[in-house]
Amino acid sequence: MDKPGVEVTSPEMWGLSPSMFHKDWKTFLVHFHNFAALPTTKGRSIESPIFTCNDQKWSLSLYPGGDDFDYSNDIALLFSEACCFAGDDV
Repeated sequence: MDKPGVEVTSPEMWGLSPSMFHKDWKTFLVHFHNFAALPTTKGRSIESPIFTCNDQKWSLSLYPGGDDFDYSNDIALLFSEACCFAGDDV
């Protein structure tokens, strides 16, 4: 089984036309590969690579088993500014 991976790409890389999206929006696709193999332990996340939009660094955290604050069996997705991640130049 392939190791799960994450990539951030532009819509054009997936054959999608920019005209499909609002003209004032910046659009990124975040693909969590091999989703079925992702860990479902509550509170365990898979992080996207850091990407830049409007001169700000961003990251997505996917919790396939839900985050520590979620009391259901749903996945959780956290979108956050990545200004304070270890190893980043701030």
